[in-house]
Amino acid sequence: QHGLALHGWLITPDRICLMATPDTARNISRVIQGMGRRMGAAMLHGRAYDGRYRNALIEPGRWVLPALVWLESLPARLGDVDTPLSWPWSSVAGHTGLRTDPVLTDHIDYWNEGNTPFSRQARYRQRLAAGVTGQQAEQIEAALQGQWALGERIFLSHLGRLASRRIAPAPRGRPPRHAAMPPPSIPS
Repeated sequence: QHGLALHGWLITPDRICLMATPDTARNISRVIQGMGRRMGAAMLHGRAYDGRYRNALIEPGRWVLPALVWLESLPARLGDVDTPLSWPWSSVAGHTGLRTDPVLTDHIDYWNEGNTPFSRQARYRQRLAAGVTGQQAEQIEAALQGQWALGERIFLSHLGRLASRRIAPAPRGRPPRHAAMPPPSIPS
């Protein structure tokens, strides 16, 4: 309905996480607003969401699969289950071949994992078992928390020229002071 290709999803008691590619810039916010309206209409009291939604633009090729593994293994990292495959409210079963997930659209990076669905699923199970490194998890979480782009230097540089806002945090602290130039001497 909103032109959104859903690549991964997760529902926990305190959050809803989506990895998606929208047709237009406004489609993700429209989906989130629509979900909030539907949930809010069914609630007797309270709010559908606690605060604003957070998002991050992810570089294809390098970061999509680690971010997908991070998303689908979140319940295991939080200690809710022993393995990501034990959490029933996520897209992990669709990516590992345990069941079909009709709402998923495979990202090209997932598709490139193998020539057949079985080889893609086997490769993804290996990725899931290995998990993400601590540094990768920190980078993904920082990008989400700050709503920054997640990618390598070349990707961020190119994106920075196109974006209308900062795409990564500025260096901490004040900029360095430049040495004061002595006033020009006036010949007498």
